[in-house]
Order: sequence, then C-alpha cells, then structure tokens
Amino acid sequence: MHLMFLGTAAAEGYPDPFCACDNCEASRAEGGPALRMRSSALINDELIIDFGPDLLSAAMRFGLRLTNIPYALQTHPHGDHLADLTLFARNNICQLKDIVVADFVATNATIARMDEITGIAKKGRSFTEEEVQLQHNFRITVVQPWDATQIGPYRIQTVRANHDLPNESMLFAIEDTRDGSRLFYGTDTSSLPAETWPRLAELGWTFDTFILDHTFAYAPRNGGHLNLEQFLEEVAGAREHGLINDETDIYATHLAHHSNPHHSEMVRRAAENGYKVAHDGLIVDTNHTEKEATSGAYLG
Repeated sequence: MHLMFLGTAAAEGYPDPFCACDNCEASRAEGGPALRMRSSALINDELIIDFGPDLLSAAMRFGLRLTNIPYALQTHPHGDHLADLTLFARNNICQLKDIVVADFVATNATIARMDEITGIAKKGRSFTEEEVQLQHNFRITVVQPWDATQIGPYRIQTVRANHDLPNESMLFAIEDTRDGSRLFYGTDTSSLPAETWPRLAELGWTFDTFILDHTFAYAPRNGGHLNLEQFLEEVAGAREHGLINDETDIYATHLAHHSNPHHSEMVRRAAENGYKVAHDGLIVDTNHTEKEATSGAYLG
C-alpha cells in the first residue's frame, strides 16, 4: 500500500500568503517541498482522504485524474479538510463524464456540514438521501469514532481524535486486505485519550507506516493539535503497546508555519528524533520506500 501526500499544511497553508515571518520567507526561498497545500492524501491511486480546499489544485499540480476513485474517507468537517467547491466539482451539474460513484465514509457531523456548505439544507434536502449522494457521485457509509467498516478491499478502523469533539473528528487505521499492509493516518488531534493505543492493540492492529499531526511543533502544548513533545509522547505510546516498531516509518504532517521551521530544517530536526517529515507530492510505501510524484503530466 502506498500513500501520496497531496497536502501537508495546516489550515492557513505554508507559507501563509499573508505572512512574512522568518519561516514563511525561508520556505518561499527554499521552494519545492517547503511549499505546502492544505492536508489531504491519496492511497493506492484509489482512496482519497479529505475533500479539502486544495484537492483540485493538488490534482492539477501532480497530474491526477480523479474520475476513477472508488473510495473516500473524511476525517472531520473543518474547512481546511472539507470544502464546498471541492464537493461541487463532483456534482453532476458540472456535466461530468465517466466519474465513478465512490464509497464515502463520514460521520453524521460531517454530513450535516456538507448539507450546510453546499446549500442543500436550505432546500430541505440532505446527504442522508440516496438521490443527493448520487448527484455528487457518493455512496455514504455513516460511522462514528471507534467503528469498524470495510470499503472495497480496505478494512477501516475509525479512532476518536482529540480535536473538536462535537464534530466527531476521526483518525484512521487502514488495512489493504489484498496484501495485509497497514497504515495509520492521524491528523488532526491533540494528545489522545489514554485508552487509544491499548484499544488498537487489543483489536490486533500494527502499522507499517505511521502518520501523525505535527501542527504546533515548537510551540507550547496545545488543546487542538500536537506539538513536538506531544508528538513524541504519542509515538512512544504506540511503540509501548506494540503498534509500531523500529521498522515502522513515522511521518509528521499538517505543519503550521508559525510553529515549524522551513522544510529542510524541519527534516534535520526530525531525524534527530527518529522520524520523517512529509511534504506535498511525497509517496510513501508500506514496504519502506519513498518516491516523488510526477508534476504536470496527467496520469491514468
């Protein structure tokens, strides 16, 4: 199983276009992997995580045609992860051709937000209705944190994030049942409840690839996201309960400009602590290889 990072920034992007702080200026000068769009990801070219505001730009940047995507997961309904115009681009009103109807996993809070931002709620309609789903080329499976479900070949375990709990924010343990490879995708969250890692261990999960929120790296501990200290605590907790080991590839994502240095410096610091830093266009494989996405030429 491989995962392509389509975006790796926090809500304001990195650099923030309205900011001239040292980190933003250094990132503009460095370019390349230091330039980050809002977070989303693509697994095996067939499963999207998060329909955020930069998904369309990422598809153009990396030459992706997303018509044949049969599966999708939504972590939570915040605007940097779920965007009205991204959903609109899937609407048949756009005269789409040859798009696949995707199995889409989301919570009731996410569905309610989709109703609101697309204007469907004002018409007395909802994404709970099959007709509305098919208009947007979705078949929705409703889940809550700590539900288990299956879409196609993927076994999904939702995990409760510590992030805006009324919106049922989720992290995902994902297994490709075709080869047994597994990854953990963990953004957005602050420090997790103590039962999180032992509960996943009891459910039999281990991970080849482990991806975790890094929003407030060098800022004080925070209630909505992880800083470096919290990040390392969660990695240690997962290791203690046998979910990861020395062979597991650990990546930081969802980086904010105000608390993370520019990319090359962040890579240096992360290596000192035994993990890696994701960047837009990085493709990581559960067989412990990396490569860069091709830019500009459409694929598939």
